[in-house]
Amino acid sequence: MNLLHKFRHGFLVALMALLVAVTLPTATHAQGGWYAEYFSNRHLSGAPAVVRTDANIDFNWGAGSPDPQIPVDNFSARWTQTLQLAEGNYEFTVSADDGVRLFVNGTLLIDDWRETAYVTRRGNIHLGAGSHTVRLEYFEQTGEAAVRLSWERKETPRLIGNLVTHAEPGTWVRVYRRMPNGEWQYMNPGGTGPIDASGRIKIDGLPVEPAYGERGQPYRIELRTQGSILRTLGDTDNGQPEFLFFPFRDNVASWGPAAVVTPQPTPTPTPRPDGGHVVVKPYTGTLINAQHLNVRRGPGVNYGRVTTISRNQTVELTGYRNANGTWIQIRANGVTGWVNAYYIRSNVAVRSLTIAR
Repeated sequence: MNLLHKFRHGFLVALMALLVAVTLPTATHAQGGWYAEYFSNRHLSGAPAVVRTDANIDFNWGAGSPDPQIPVDNFSARWTQTLQLAEGNYEFTVSADDGVRLFVNGTLLIDDWRETAYVTRRGNIHLGAGSHTVRLEYFEQTGEAAVRLSWERKETPRLIGNLVTHAEPGTWVRVYRRMPNGEWQYMNPGGTGPIDASGRIKIDGLPVEPAYGERGQPYRIELRTQGSILRTLGDTDNGQPEFLFFPFRDNVASWGPAAVVTPQPTPTPTPRPDGGHVVVKPYTGTLINAQHLNVRRGPGVNYGRVTTISRNQTVELTGYRNANGTWIQIRANGVTGWVNAYYIRSNVAVRSLTIAR
């Protein structure tokens, strides 16, 4: 190889090494920080004049520019980074003079591509746990130049509710909820039994998935005894209607009357043998499945107790029920109040009673 060829060869090798060195800054994106591209125009067009890594997007250039190679007016920039974030609701905040566009995983979250004074924009998005690509685009027209990006995970209240139901001695309940993927999730391993002699069960703090929210999440409730299931609610796999569990309230799961009875006609006046005043034979019911039962001021466990009745005690039904027939009004021990219909075996079908208003 003559001297001219050696010179040309050495020159080409040096030129290639220089080109490789010039392109090295693009590789710094993988090492963390924001991959920053600055353009000498306001349209992000053409090749960037400057490529670098910025630790944060928090700049106030005033009447200046990001770099001597960038003009003080009519320039633009684009920053890109992949962030590792926990699942949650996030609020992204961009303050800038002038226009900005913010993309999260390719979704345009903030779009304000216009000349404006320094102003703050916000966008909210729910993100799953893992990697999320964030891209901020910015342009400066004239005057002051500044841009800042921040984000925070917003805490949201847990969606929880309470389950109120009942079980006779020797039984307990199991609770399941239908997940968004269609599977049933077991919520109270081991089951839950009554908390007092009335058979009442209350399970607090059961969750509702955000995907269901205020619409209510399908739950399935099983009443069980040793080795068998006695009753179910919300078993949609076997044709039962949904039992929707709502957050921030007591959800009452009633098994209904213990026995199916034939509707009876309305009592008719019966003349007294002596021809005097007529009397009416009232509806009656008998307490079953509990040794003692509280009688409430209204149709629900949140109402105060007015009296207590005992097992096998016969009470008078006033003829009223709540809308779904889970509670009935009775008269016992000289007072009037409400009891759960499950515990009363009656000579009349609960559904035939009048709804109390």
